[in-house]
Amino acid sequence: CLAAKLTLLGLQREWSRGRRLGDMSDSKPGPGPPVTGGARTAGHTLVCVKDPLGYTISLDVHTWENHITTRHPEMKRYEDLIAVTAESPEFIQRSESGSTYYYYRLTGRKFYKSEDLYVTLVVGVNDQTKSGKIRTAHLVEHVRKKGDIVWIKH
Repeated sequence: CLAAKLTLLGLQREWSRGRRLGDMSDSKPGPGPPVTGGARTAGHTLVCVKDPLGYTISLDVHTWENHITTRHPEMKRYEDLIAVTAESPEFIQRSESGSTYYYYRLTGRKFYKSEDLYVTLVVGVNDQTKSGKIRTAHLVEHVRKKGDIVWIKH
């Protein structure tokens, strides 16, 4: 996670100078720095942030490139919201089993909230280590009906 944080800090500096790194041709500029940049190597961490519950949430290159962007190609446009959604979601929902959390955040790309979509992160969590790995990410119109809301942004 430290390497990911250092990479992200470097990218934030580049972002503040008005430059974006990496191959971001499919994505639109968002409210913050891009999640990734530079060379992407299997086994490396793209995202490593603390969520509002105190969990360290991470996303690795393999999951991003071999699952999320292949099965949910629309997420390439929302790459900038992956870290933001994990770090500052609208709310977090726990699955019935308790080992999976769903992080929701509106994309903010529609004028009316009722017409907007949620970026949803599906995160496998480990309560003992207070950590989680992003399994997948996709866009949804509605929140899951099953599961308890464990955190809401005020």
